[in-house]
Order: sequence, then structure tokens, then C-alpha cells
Amino acid sequence: MKKRPAPRERRSSQRIRLTLDVAVPVLVKDDDRIQWGMARNVSEGGMLIEVPDPPAIGREVEISFPGIPGSVDSPEHAVLRGEVRHQLKWNFSSETNRRNLSAIGVKFLRDGARVHPSGWVH
Repeated sequence: MKKRPAPRERRSSQRIRLTLDVAVPVLVKDDDRIQWGMARNVSEGGMLIEVPDPPAIGREVEISFPGIPGSVDSPEHAVLRGEVRHQLKWNFSSETNRRNLSAIGVKFLRDGARVHPSGWVH
């Protein structure tokens, strides 16, 4: 059986390492629904988005970033298209709280992007 390369070796885009815990609210739209999510772990090739109801793997989604009024870097609304490549679900709890989270890994579709990701990711 052939050994599978490590994730870092399989990625076609470089990950952006942030020193702050950053989350960006996004609107995720597919054929069935529109829902708010939190974009995390953004790279030039894709992103991880926490969503309450993950779209199916292989589904195309439209990701909208609301503009930030007064911002020099991102004052305009931006829309990207991508494909859901994987889903994540995890449970965690503390003494007083129990939560379930879900997320999708989205690969950007270069041909369908109305705004190129590198214009939003520095």
C-alpha cells in the first residue's frame, strides 16, 4: 500500500498562520439554504467555515464577506465560490457547558470567483 503524503505536502496553497484567534463572519449559500458561518483558517486556496448545518461534500457554495465600513483593506462586500471538500464535527464539554460544532473545508473555485481570494487575504 502506497504511503499517503502528509497534509502539508498535499496542499496546493500555503496556509496563513495567524497569531490571534481571528474569525470572520460570512454568509454561506448553496442550492438549499443560506446560513451564517465563521470563516477560520483562511488560505489562498480555501478556508474552514464553522456552520450550523454543513452542506454536502462536493456541493458548490457561494461565500459572502460583508464589507467593513471605514476599513482600508476590505471596505467592499466580497463574494467567492468554492466546493465543499470535507466536513468536520466535534463535541466538547466543561463542567457547565456542552457544545457541538460543525464546519466545512472549502476549496476556492478559481473560475467562479468574482473576487480573487488574494485580494482579500494578505
